[in-house]
Amino acid sequence: MPFTLEQVTLGTDNRNKPVTSCVVRQQDSVMAAERNKAGRKPSSKPEDMLKLLPKPSVNCWKAAASEQLGIGRTKFYEHKKILEDRGQVRAKENGEIDVSVR
Repeated sequence: MPFTLEQVTLGTDNRNKPVTSCVVRQQDSVMAAERNKAGRKPSSKPEDMLKLLPKPSVNCWKAAASEQLGIGRTKFYEHKKILEDRGQVRAKENGEIDVSVR
């Protein structure tokens, strides 16, 4: 049964602050909000990060991975290492990224 909670004021207390409670209101099933999907967020793959390239630096790449893919710092560096081991990317000493997808 879809429902909403509505706050109602019952009166005031001895300090003139409102005393409130909630009332349950049945909602039409057509108007009910869809439930959020439960569970963990979908996991990312190293290949997902390749779609964000080219970027001028590793830091820019890391920021894009965080914003667009929800990848945290630790997972970013794990994925980056996998991509480097495969020879798909190489970080230069100056922070630039070489992309050489095989």
